[in-house]
Amino acid sequence: MAFATDEIQKILYHLGYPAKTSDPNSLEYRNIIMSRFENVPADSEEIILGLIVQIDDLKAKLTKAHCMMGTKQVGDVTLNPDMVAKNLKGELRRLYRELSQVINIKYIGGMGSVNKRVVW
Repeated sequence: MAFATDEIQKILYHLGYPAKTSDPNSLEYRNIIMSRFENVPADSEEIILGLIVQIDDLKAKLTKAHCMMGTKQVGDVTLNPDMVAKNLKGELRRLYRELSQVINIKYIGGMGSVNKRVVW
């Protein structure tokens, strides 16, 4: 069983790679990265696809958490929306690292963070 093109794109997206990484006609094409998708054992493939489902689910929860940021209290329960988002982001980073280890492709991006270091 091999990965479908849309599954490869989704995996690369979650690991922070540009969409053109898998296009051999593109300057962004990376043969070494694409070779990692060849000969993946079936049990590893199932793990990878399961991680993608978990990542997509967490991203949906994180979106909902950001929408609820204005909610401070529900009935007698006081909420800390910042802590919920922080916990979800931490779990998302953990899943990204796990995906990176299973597929053996370096995780290079994530969640819109910006490296503020300037190299001269």
